[in-house]
Amino acid sequence: MSYLREMEKQQIYVSEKLADSLRRDAELFEFFHKDGQKLNFNRFLTSLLVGYADRYMQEREELQSRLEKSLAGYYPAGKNNSDLVKELMAQFGQPEQSKQSGKSTVRLSLKPTSSSIQILSELRQRVGVDSSFSNSLRDLFASYAAKPFYERERILFRETVEFLEASCRKHNAVSFRLYTNPNCVHHLVPYELTYGPEEMFNYLIGQEYNPHSEKMEARSYRLCRIIHPSRHIPSEPLDDNIIAQLELMKKHGPQYVITEESNVCVRLSKKGLQTFRMIYLGRPREYRLVQQPDGSALCYFIGPVSQIILYFRRFVADEAEILYPARLRASLRRFHEKGVHVYSE
Repeated sequence: MSYLREMEKQQIYVSEKLADSLRRDAELFEFFHKDGQKLNFNRFLTSLLVGYADRYMQEREELQSRLEKSLAGYYPAGKNNSDLVKELMAQFGQPEQSKQSGKSTVRLSLKPTSSSIQILSELRQRVGVDSSFSNSLRDLFASYAAKPFYERERILFRETVEFLEASCRKHNAVSFRLYTNPNCVHHLVPYELTYGPEEMFNYLIGQEYNPHSEKMEARSYRLCRIIHPSRHIPSEPLDDNIIAQLELMKKHGPQYVITEESNVCVRLSKKGLQTFRMIYLGRPREYRLVQQPDGSALCYFIGPVSQIILYFRRFVADEAEILYPARLRASLRRFHEKGVHVYSE
């Protein structure tokens, strides 16, 4: 197969559900063009291939090898079981989304780049002449989409993940930029690459010097926004107090910078209690509900202030009332007052 032919745009036919899942990931993991608005879907698919193709083929080949060994124990020696193995792989070796077809089929286009051309060539050779290359790419995409959310992000940014995890193990300081602010260079002593309780986005957490406070502070950065990571010398040792803060961030959610846990009491109206049970993403993990005779409830939280404030901003004003501490009560009151001011003009 010539390189000229392999440079042609690949057409992959997938179910509407799989296409929506892939496009949603491209948006959530922020694969945009330089304008920050339009999706760069080809860059997303290229990153998927670079991060997952080799692992996917290894997993497929290991499964096929296990099936061949298992079948060898049931059939006479020398019997050719290759057709049965292929049938079993087709039936049970693919995610359900690979099997969906019909009127809902969507065509995806993949233009090979310098990053993906060699991977596509090797993938074509490993797939073999008996299989459709388009179907093989569809199966690879479906296998990726079946992974947990946080794992999909790590696949897309595999090289960055490998570098950051190695730096975390050795506590080597790293330098990097964020694509949202590429002119600013961050110098961080990494602690861990982790994700929140809902297994959503990955965050690099660690210790960074704040020139305004002139102190080392706990920090967290979204994995998908980190660009150009490199080793930074010299490296500061991690402070014990900051390690304690970082552990709290792991517990409650790395997206929240936490200096301490706060005890918070919130009165939930009857409607607010229903909303509380509906809105579970971002909800503080440690809480105790005490039902009241009138159908309302008192909810006692232990968690980061920023998380509790952000969570209850999603409630209608009369559904949730912070009783204490006073500074959180005042913060939420100011939030609702600003809303009243905006809508009263």
